[in-house]
Amino acid sequence: MKSIGLCLVALLAFWGELAPVSGQMPLGKPGTCPTLIQNNDTQCGQFCSWDNSCPGSERCCQTGCGQQCMLPREVYPGYCPRLSPQPGQATNCSATCNNDQDCGSVYLPRKKCCSNGCGKTCQAAEEEHPGVCPKRELVNTFVPCNDTCRDDRDCPLTQKCCFTMCSRGCLDSVRSDRCQLPPKTGRCLAAFPRYYYNPSEKKCVLFTYGGCEGNSNNFETKEACEAACGKISPEVCKLPKDPGPCLGYSQFYYYNSATRKCEIFVYGLCGGNGNRFRTKLECMMVCGQRENSTEED
Repeated sequence: MKSIGLCLVALLAFWGELAPVSGQMPLGKPGTCPTLIQNNDTQCGQFCSWDNSCPGSERCCQTGCGQQCMLPREVYPGYCPRLSPQPGQATNCSATCNNDQDCGSVYLPRKKCCSNGCGKTCQAAEEEHPGVCPKRELVNTFVPCNDTCRDDRDCPLTQKCCFTMCSRGCLDSVRSDRCQLPPKTGRCLAAFPRYYYNPSEKKCVLFTYGGCEGNSNNFETKEACEAACGKISPEVCKLPKDPGPCLGYSQFYYYNSATRKCEIFVYGLCGGNGNRFRTKLECMMVCGQRENSTEED
């Protein structure tokens, strides 16, 4: 019996090393996890195991009711160019930045603080693929977990490098986090017909909303649901750029049908139309770009 007990203790110790799930893990990535305030849109669950189960610079951060992969506060979206040193190539080893925040605004055109082999300099960021990762709950297993990607650049354009319940792998992206929330009727007793986006079926589905305490995956019409979460129609590419009536400032891309290129414009943060994309890559995926652009973005 004593030998069986010792075996169980050893097995539990091995399990703890194989699949740690709580707290910030040793040998983690640098940066500070953002502070999250729970609300009706908070998804609870173990959506990562530790920092190295997350793609790129993302960390496995606490959400108050679980953990998920998130960018640290100090890190801008996008990726540093991968180093490909050439033999005999002269390199500037002086450091001109310590982190992404030393490289200007988070808005476009975006730069990141990247290693050039022996120093750190501000360099143009390589874009993430459009959309967000689908949430996958951690599954404890004795089978080794093998990563098949480091970040989005290892995946097809329609996929992202995500936590896949055990390791990192390429998964079909979802347009936004609201589109993968479960339908929530709420505690009230009304019976409003509403639509929610079902990411498994990849379509908008009718459900009954009670009138209070729902979440943002809740649309009055199927058309509104599809506009927010469904596949973007190429018809939006024919629309003119529209900054909207508000006076905010954020740089987006739109497809210019006259030049047949994806170009930057300033969006006022309300109104506008569907010809508006957060990244040039997303614009190109939906609308195409028939001519190579040599201009710097």
